[in-house]
Amino acid sequence: MNTSTSLSPPIWIPVNAYLVTLRVAGRDVAPQWSKATVDATFREAQQLWQQANINLRLCTREVIREELPPRFVEPIDHRGIDLLQSRICQWKREAFNVAFLASTASANRLGGHVPNTRFVVMPYGTGWPTAIFGRTLAHEFGHILLGPEHFVPSEPAAALADNLMMQGFRGTRLTSDQITR
Repeated sequence: MNTSTSLSPPIWIPVNAYLVTLRVAGRDVAPQWSKATVDATFREAQQLWQQANINLRLCTREVIREELPPRFVEPIDHRGIDLLQSRICQWKREAFNVAFLASTASANRLGGHVPNTRFVVMPYGTGWPTAIFGRTLAHEFGHILLGPEHFVPSEPAAALADNLMMQGFRGTRLTSDQITR
């Protein structure tokens, strides 16, 4: 861990969380997320970013209902996510916005960041341990903070395999270079 971060003031980032019930093809698709699971997910993501002196502040946690046009079906694909992002982010552009959904077309995906936005989608992955959701949310916030690239170690080392920004693996650590960015 980089101790120089303790000398600089913390960075505070507002986060808005939305439990989204989608109305798709005439029926409601409610998220399987509970408020308690959202809060636990957020707390774990917050804890992981504290190593970089970044504090995530949950400003809003609300249940919303969004109706998608008839051309969309459930589970929604990237077009539906883009539409949802444009609707949610029109209200709260200054914050990170997270939509907790029932599912997406990429059933094996735990989370996703919409490029060039501050918008993250967290589908509820059945069969995944709930402990991994916080790491996933922290990883997706990493794309907003550090860029779209995944971490690729320059040399194989066990310590680097635990990097938060590794593709496909939900590590917990950041390099000193990632912390100072």
